Amino acid sequence: MEGHGRASIFPGDARTKKNMAAARKSIRPTGTTAMESDEEEDEVGELTELLTPEEVLKGSSKRRLTSLYSEQQDSSRRGSVGGMSTLAIETELGKLQMFSGCSQELLADLSHAAQSQMAADGLVIHGKGDHSDAMMIVLRGCVGVCVGDECIMQLRKGDHLGETLFLAVEDYWSVQLVAQDLCMVCQISRDDLMTVLKEHPADKELLNRYLS
Repeated sequence: MEGHGRASIFPGDARTKKNMAAARKSIRPTGTTAMESDEEEDEVGELTELLTPEEVLKGSSKRRLTSLYSEQQDSSRRGSVGGMSTLAIETELGKLQMFSGCSQELLADLSHAAQSQMAADGLVIHGKGDHSDAMMIVLRGCVGVCVGDECIMQLRKGDHLGETLFLAVEDYWSVQLVAQDLCMVCQISRDDLMTVLKEHPADKELLNRYLS
């Protein structure tokens, strides 16, 4: 019909205007003067008049998603391994007897070298006979230690297994490790340890009794 513009996609003009105003406000940059803000709002207003409310709000949602992604990236840059804070890994390493007396710098470097893994309920983390030189630490959840079809032990947050592999006493897992709920584990290999120790000679002296 003549005299009629494009129909609104929202039920009610008041709601449409409110959402468009919120979208305009969300894209205003911070740190501007009142005059600059008014000028920029006029420019944004002219732009949004050319868009449907759906297009304006879609752009606003995209910006929010981009912001969330940026925050996640910033969190990763602050230090995480597979989604787990390196500080949490460092804390668990500091509780192990073999690292008693070692420097925080060594523990921090080891935590960055660790390989972290999220495991769903029922996932086999290591099978019997798997070759390895890594010690495993449970960071979250529960891991079952199984021999055949029998679970002989459960490992929970802070528990570890595989020191004999880590210290080169053995080369293969003699048990099967199965996640018993959603859990996270980290593994540190002997190769990682020896590489890190090159930068920490004093700590290497303390650990020689385990490594020889």
